[in-house]
Amino acid sequence: MAVSTEREFPRARCGSVMFVYDHQLFLWGGMTQIMLGEGDDRFLVDIDLPDIEKVELTEGPVLEILDLNTHEWREQITYGDIPQMGKGSFHAVKGDKLYLFGGSNDAGFCKGLYQLDLNTYKWDDLSDYSKSPPLSLGGAVVYGTSLLFFGGAGQELKNAKGDYQPCSNLGYSFDYGWNNYLQEYHTVTKHWAEISCEGEKPPPSSRFTLNKIDPSHALLFGGKQEKYTVTYNHVFIFDMENKNWNKVETKSDNWPCERGLHAASVLVDPSSEISYKKQYVLLVWGQGSDAKHVHNAWVLHVQSMEWKQFLLPDDLKPRMYHMSCSYHIQDSQTDVIIFGGNKRRESKYHRNVVTSPIIIRFGSVQPLHELCLAHLKKIEGLQSSALFTSLPPLMQKILTRTNDSQDLTIIYPLDVHFK
Repeated sequence: MAVSTEREFPRARCGSVMFVYDHQLFLWGGMTQIMLGEGDDRFLVDIDLPDIEKVELTEGPVLEILDLNTHEWREQITYGDIPQMGKGSFHAVKGDKLYLFGGSNDAGFCKGLYQLDLNTYKWDDLSDYSKSPPLSLGGAVVYGTSLLFFGGAGQELKNAKGDYQPCSNLGYSFDYGWNNYLQEYHTVTKHWAEISCEGEKPPPSSRFTLNKIDPSHALLFGGKQEKYTVTYNHVFIFDMENKNWNKVETKSDNWPCERGLHAASVLVDPSSEISYKKQYVLLVWGQGSDAKHVHNAWVLHVQSMEWKQFLLPDDLKPRMYHMSCSYHIQDSQTDVIIFGGNKRRESKYHRNVVTSPIIIRFGSVQPLHELCLAHLKKIEGLQSSALFTSLPPLMQKILTRTNDSQDLTIIYPLDVHFK
């Protein structure tokens, strides 16, 4: 039986799988750092999750789950056919199932397809149906009953319908390069196939973002090839119904710089039939062409293909290899949640980011329960009053938490904070 326990915050990490399901934020895997040794001999070691239990003897691989109403974390142990990939996996959520494909760990690139039931927390290995080579750092979207996996870094697919760019660094002892393959997994028939595409395809690359923007279209931004020497800032629209790519022409100088390992999220629920005309995409930070952190964020209006720079507070330090996803609360409000990543090294003992999430709220209406909580927190001596005992138990629990100061929620209406 899967076991769940409360915890204050999850471990800092980068390259994780992150998604929203049933009013909860889920985190799986990634790479973190642990301190080994003693005294002056201490040193940091990069280690993949879920392999951390091999060092710290924890009970097993876990999902970190954040309740998006109470902002409380819990740790959920999973079981079954546990995936071996640590970071950089393709992932997609369809119904109550998480699908995990590819990724990498200490041994190199991984292949295989895994399914997690989000009700029972049981993993199933679907790798027998996969004909794909080991890949990492690509994109995935859901279309109908199919999962579409695009691009990434890894090994070459023989007789492929897409392009493959081998790495020019001969220091690698294994096949390594970038591709623009489009691979499809049908969740009903369990059929796996490579798909031919029309139009101008993105070049072989990895470290881009691929977001579904409406029921039949996805948007790709940026990416990298040849480590740090080739970096992109292009935009492509993919028609999932007709399997056609269209490159968007750069309209002005007001355009984000080249980057990879960034994060991007949509601000309108992509399941809506009118979302394409109303859709916005938030692009945050990343790694530039000089391999350094990119300090800015942008919002793209999809219908006009116009970018506007988005102002973030100065005290938010840029990061790369972080995760973001959207929580569509109602038509007029979306929360974009950002977690993890790597920021500039501050000392030899500190490289990863803080663990508290950044929540950027698009919409001018603050939920009623948050307004009530904000008012109650201002009442002196509340917890010893009769009013406190009359409050619902969940509200009492939130008001007695000691770590609220570590949660960061930023409320931004959509049409302001541009420059």
